[in-house]
Amino acid sequence: MVPGLIFSLDRGDVELIVYRYLPAYLPQESLRKAIKANPTIVLPRLGHAPLHATEPEQTASQHKSYIATDGAIAASGDACQHDYYLKNAAVPKTIHNFLLVAEGADNTVIAVYYTDQAPHNWQTVLRLKLSDEEMKVYRAARAGSKIPPVLQTRVGDRSYFFCMSDLLRQIGSGEFRAGGTVYRDSDLSDYRLGTPVGQIELDASKLAVLVNRNLASLMNPLAVARDVLGR
Repeated sequence: MVPGLIFSLDRGDVELIVYRYLPAYLPQESLRKAIKANPTIVLPRLGHAPLHATEPEQTASQHKSYIATDGAIAASGDACQHDYYLKNAAVPKTIHNFLLVAEGADNTVIAVYYTDQAPHNWQTVLRLKLSDEEMKVYRAARAGSKIPPVLQTRVGDRSYFFCMSDLLRQIGSGEFRAGGTVYRDSDLSDYRLGTPVGQIELDASKLAVLVNRNLASLMNPLAVARDVLGR
């Protein structure tokens, strides 16, 4: 959704391909009954990282994934707010990865949150205000890289843990502080971080939040529009 641009859709312009809820947002009784009734058919695959929908289990289980490596780096014992039916599944406070997807005017860069393991469920897009030196780091990481540069909220031995659900409060109070390493030539399908290019330092004054909503709330497009256009 972009302020100032308008288009319309008629019923004939839309073809519905998939329309499903994630199980974490549905009551679990029927799912649990199905698992108990078919214990050899319903199998967990949350540790697998298939590169395509039909990849065999044997190879899919061998791939490295973000959620099982860097995405699992968590603060000891700290849990985040959640809004789903999996009552026994806590959301740990973790470090986070962002994809730096586009450069804007006046030393700004658009950063998109690379979602952690379910039930992490926040969709977040930020505009970062960088210094001249930090822009050189971003451009060096972007030049010729096969995917957008990756920013990880971690500097050297110091990790920055926070809850994505708490981001707006932290920014509003001015307490948000995050060091970050920018990597080029990373790989996301068989996950690995690429080559570190440099550091950027972020605080509340250098962030503009474009989107920060949980997944369930995205089902209400009018609320999303008010949120996005209101920023």
